[in-house]
Amino acid sequence: MQSAYTVWIGHAVVLQLAAADLRAPVPGSIVGESENAIRFRIGQDWDIDIPKSMILAVEEDSRTSVVQSLSQATGLSLGTSSASERYPAYTKWKAS
Repeated sequence: MQSAYTVWIGHAVVLQLAAADLRAPVPGSIVGESENAIRFRIGQDWDIDIPKSMILAVEEDSRTSVVQSLSQATGLSLGTSSASERYPAYTKWKAS
């Protein structure tokens, strides 16, 4: 039987995660799945395993959808910014 996460593999998504009393949206893409976790790519080269028990929701990353629509409508290759460009604190944290 196919899991609910399988349809999202390879797509730009935002995971709604929960840990203790915290809730956080995390943009990236699902690149794999095991029985108890998903492999999630943040940016271009940072893969992490996230327990399925922490995932509240998977949503399409609307920023990527807008860029893809503009790219198709104009015929231009607009691309998307990297995580470090969208989230400057990410780069500082990752370097630590």
